Amino acid sequence: KLKVNFFSIFDKQGKFNENVPAKYRNIDRLKARSIIIEDLKKINCLQKTEDITHSVPHGDRSGSIIEPFITDQWFLDVKNLANEAVKKVKKKDTVFYPQNWTKLFFTWMKEIQPWCISRQIWWGHQLPVWYGPDNKIFVNEKKELAMLDAKKHYKKNVKLKAENDVLDTWFSSALWPLTTLGWPKKTLMFKKYFPTDVLVTGFDIIFFWVSRMMMQSVSFTKKVPFKKVYIHPLIRDKFGKKMSKSQGNVIDPIDLIDKYGADPLRLTLASLAAQGKDIKLSEDNVKLNRNFITKIWNSYKFLDLNKCTFNNSFNTEKLEIDVNIWIIKNIYSLIKLFDENIKKFRF
Repeated sequence: KLKVNFFSIFDKQGKFNENVPAKYRNIDRLKARSIIIEDLKKINCLQKTEDITHSVPHGDRSGSIIEPFITDQWFLDVKNLANEAVKKVKKKDTVFYPQNWTKLFFTWMKEIQPWCISRQIWWGHQLPVWYGPDNKIFVNEKKELAMLDAKKHYKKNVKLKAENDVLDTWFSSALWPLTTLGWPKKTLMFKKYFPTDVLVTGFDIIFFWVSRMMMQSVSFTKKVPFKKVYIHPLIRDKFGKKMSKSQGNVIDPIDLIDKYGADPLRLTLASLAAQGKDIKLSEDNVKLNRNFITKIWNSYKFLDLNKCTFNNSFNTEKLEIDVNIWIIKNIYSLIKLFDENIKKFRF
């Protein structure tokens, strides 16, 4: 646990605490500013006031001002874990597609800092930490084991108080490839499917999730959690902004499917999904592809009206007319290209 010695004049509610003169205690920091200025004026200690325009972060949902407040937190030293994960990627035990993301992975892992794994939220895995009567810390996998450690230390049975903090969500979700297959038990599923084959995810969580899964898996099993990582584009709005409920620019795929059909939406996403580029999705794109798919549908209806059917016994080697040979060649070329691109994750 990182112990920080600092002098604080605020409590967790942003009000002045007992470290200030009695007059200002329990007053919110924002309200206190004007009071302090008036008091400084009264004793002729105010030199000047000036307005300064600067960036003040606000919460997306609440709109509240966000200000830093130092507290005790739990940190995990991940430097060695990161180095081991990097070695596995260099050996190509895990390969990134497109491969340019490998460089970003290496950069992040090289510059990694101790990981703050404690969170002050309602839900999550409780940190495996307990405190004795004098606040001595006992860390163990289970409370029973922590109590045995405490008994050895105090030479008697004592009551332990559990840590209120929970593990960072990314810490818990980093165990996903392992726990879904039954780990730490040696299940048949784990033996058969671990390491997993392909992870499909967005570039924005390579550091937060992909690297954490890599580090924990290599640490616990000496194996990578997945053989390949396909980094897909992010779907943004037509202006290139990331979709967000709080910004109100989310496009619901169900609405588009109800309006234009599933195939036009599939074609839109597939046609825009170039490697390394984000998708700017708009309703107009889907509408255009709906029109194109209508042409394909009408072509099929034309074939159907003329009783054109698929014949499994048709022998392409007996083709004689040049245009038919040309059509079949194009089909085979398309299939070959399709198969090659699927293998290279060029969707």
